[in-house]
Amino acid sequence: MKTLILAALAAVMLALPASAVAAPRCDTKTTALQERLTELHYPTGGVDGCPGASTKAAVQAFQKANGLTPDGVAGAKTRAALKSPATVQAVSTRKARHVEVDLERQLLVVAAAGQVERIYSVSTGMKGYDTPTGTFKIGRKEKRSWSVPYKVWLPYASYFTSDGVAFHAGTTSVANASHGCVRVPEGFAREIYELLPPGTTVIVSPSGTKS
Repeated sequence: MKTLILAALAAVMLALPASAVAAPRCDTKTTALQERLTELHYPTGGVDGCPGASTKAAVQAFQKANGLTPDGVAGAKTRAALKSPATVQAVSTRKARHVEVDLERQLLVVAAAGQVERIYSVSTGMKGYDTPTGTFKIGRKEKRSWSVPYKVWLPYASYFTSDGVAFHAGTTSVANASHGCVRVPEGFAREIYELLPPGTTVIVSPSGTKS
């Protein structure tokens, strides 16, 4: 009998539309979280009160900037930090929009004229495959790029070194997990791709400016 009941429930779940099975629980608490993160320059994918991967990535970036465990969950410590957050400052004061990669905090900062516009979580090179430091320029761009040495597709790839180091979509929940590239959150990959036209300056430093 138990087997028949479970089978019947499974059939009902399969018959329901995906939106009915996994509908996000939207609430005012999430709206307030998204508004605060947006105010602090951590994109959430929109302020709609609905939790999701983009909001989680924004929380993760904020946690990295504030020395918290980057689990993407807005717990008590994270919400306390939101009231008095650490300041993320641009390394360069160059007028043109550019991006800065902070290897220590695993962050990507979009800035112009010394002002921070957006802050994203990233995952850079693991030991032995360190992401190179220095100042570079965005060159080749491919929305779907094939990595010959690793035999994988790299979505929304923006290359900034001659030997194939690029920004591309991937998981950022684990720090220093790539083979040298800078992985950006999948939910923001297209957005970042469009922010980086050829010629955009890329500054990769061991650590960003803190205050």
